Amino acid sequence: MSYYPKKAFNPKSTNKKTGKMFVAKTDSSTCWKGCGLFEACYGKFGPISWQWDNLNFENRKHARRSWKVFLKALTTMVGKGQKWRDQEVGDLPTQKTRKVRISKTRIKELSKASSHTRGWTYTHHKVLPRAWETTDSESVVHNRECIDYLNSKPGYTVNLSADYPSQADKKLALGIGPVCVTVPSVDSKTTKTPGGATMRQCPYEYSDTQCVDCNWCSDRDREFVVLFTAHGQGKKRAPVEPTG
Repeated sequence: MSYYPKKAFNPKSTNKKTGKMFVAKTDSSTCWKGCGLFEACYGKFGPISWQWDNLNFENRKHARRSWKVFLKALTTMVGKGQKWRDQEVGDLPTQKTRKVRISKTRIKELSKASSHTRGWTYTHHKVLPRAWETTDSESVVHNRECIDYLNSKPGYTVNLSADYPSQADKKLALGIGPVCVTVPSVDSKTTKTPGGATMRQCPYEYSDTQCVDCNWCSDRDREFVVLFTAHGQGKKRAPVEPTG
């Protein structure tokens, strides 16, 4: 069963990293609690947390309208081939009663509204079995299918967010979308995952290249993992590569 996420957007964001572009936020009910960055998320600290709190505290009965207004804005405010960022905070819309599952209904609406654009997002939704699970659950298979659907359509790229480099290898192996990973620190602009995949540090972190001038995360055919460095007050809580 689907329900509507609460959305907010800025047609001309003043975010220093993205640059001036359409940027959207989604309420925190869409976030999977198994996400490795759940407690370290930058959205929980600083000024952006105040904006996210305001969105989270909005009455749920207004969610349907906010979603419809958001979709309309994509068709009227974002031009053909124009880049925009979704989920500055939050994640892809989920089902109402099974919050671990992405909503097929909502993502099909999203895909249609954004088909003329070059939008992108990052998802931490569950696409791999947990360490104690021996098989892929129905939810894992379902989420993979939803992400693959979005990445097979024009206009919207979903990056699979990994908790650490070895997990990036596993998500790359799924073949359903490009992968990124957040690590506590970076020693080199270019490095390798344990499986040998190339990781390249986000250029904003060393050259102030804004998203509006970069194509990495909107490129679904990207052949390398984008490497982000954890920052802000949640940095010390960021997951690290397991040992042993």
